[in-house]
Amino acid sequence: MGEAYLPNPYFASNYKTLTIPPTVILFSAFIIALYLWIKPFYIPKTLPGPDRYPLIGILWYIVKNFDTLPEKMLETSNKSEHQTWGGPSLNIGGLGGAIFVVNDEACIRYILQTNF
Repeated sequence: MGEAYLPNPYFASNYKTLTIPPTVILFSAFIIALYLWIKPFYIPKTLPGPDRYPLIGILWYIVKNFDTLPEKMLETSNKSEHQTWGGPSLNIGGLGGAIFVVNDEACIRYILQTNF
């Protein structure tokens, strides 16, 4: 009699192949496109300001201190040497990808005169 047939373990048809459903691919592409559309602008970390988070930037600082935002912004401005600070934020609507706070009269005059 013949020997028993043993399948080759290295042959691909013996294993189930991994298939990714099209909905997972479309959802992943949507999430990547959404991130690229709303991602914050790159702002160097040398610019003083509050803590920055990967996707929302300094938006958490604004939400956390919303009730006393002018006082907190003035306090943060006084901590920096040039009274100017900023950071990245979401690029949605009026936020524009970055927030800068200028609290020095000479800097504001320069920005307004040169149409920065």
